[in-house]
Amino acid sequence: MRNSKDASRHGQRRLLNERLRNVRPALDQIPIGAHPYSARKTCNPSPFKVSRYSGKDEVMPAQKPIIMYDAPEAASLKTVTGWVSADGRFFGSNEDLARYSGATHRRCEVNPEHKIYEVNSYCKECHQARRRAKFAAMPIKDWSGEPLVFFDSDQYFFDVDSLRDYLIESDIDLADLKLCICEPNYPSQIDPADHFCDDLPEDGEIRDDQLLAAFDLLNEMIRQSEPLSWSEGEYVAQLPQSLIDEIAAARVTP
Repeated sequence: MRNSKDASRHGQRRLLNERLRNVRPALDQIPIGAHPYSARKTCNPSPFKVSRYSGKDEVMPAQKPIIMYDAPEAASLKTVTGWVSADGRFFGSNEDLARYSGATHRRCEVNPEHKIYEVNSYCKECHQARRRAKFAAMPIKDWSGEPLVFFDSDQYFFDVDSLRDYLIESDIDLADLKLCICEPNYPSQIDPADHFCDDLPEDGEIRDDQLLAAFDLLNEMIRQSEPLSWSEGEYVAQLPQSLIDEIAAARVTP
C-alpha cells in the first residue's frame, strides 16, 4: 500500500518538473520588472493607481513636505488692513458693521435734521409720521357699541360709560379722538392630528372614533365661544354726535 502511494507521489513530482521546464523559457523572455500578465513591456512608475473596485485611476495623495518649527517658511509677518470698531473688534472690509458696533447714536437717513437716536433703535419722528399716515388712510365707520381703543395704544373701552367718563376727564380734542373699532379674537379650533402629531407615527392617523367625537364636540363649543380678547381693527370709529355734545357739555359744567 505504501509502495503504490510512493509511486503516485513520484509520478506527480515528475509531471510538475516537466511543466516547469516548459514554462521557464517563456519567463526568461519577460524583461525584469514587467508583470507576466501585463501588456506593458516595462514597469513605469505612475502617480496613479487602479482601483480594484471601480477600475478608475485614483490620484494618490502627495506627501506633505516637512517644515520645521523654526524654518522661515513656517510663518511670516503680514500687514492686514481693515475696519476696527471703537471697542476693538476687527471687521475686515465691512465698514458698516464696524461703525454699528463702535457707535452709540446715528442720524436719520431719511431726514438728517431729525433728532439723533441710538444705533439699535429707530427714528421716532419718522415712525410717528408713518403711523399718522396709516391712521389717515383708515376708513371711517359709525360706532355701534363695539369695544374701542385709541390708535396705537393699549387704552381700551368696553362700554359707553367708561368712554364718556374718560373723555370728560381728559383734554383730548373731541374732533381728533383717533378711536378705532376693535375686532374680536376667537379661540382657534383644534385639529386632533396636529395636537397629537408628536405622539402619532409618521403618516399615522387617529382611529379612535370616541376620541375624534370628543374633538368634534370640543370644536363645536369653540365655535360657539365668545371672543377671548379684542384687538385694534381696521376702521376708525365715528361716535354719535349726541355723545360728543354730551361730553363737551360735561366738560364745561363745573
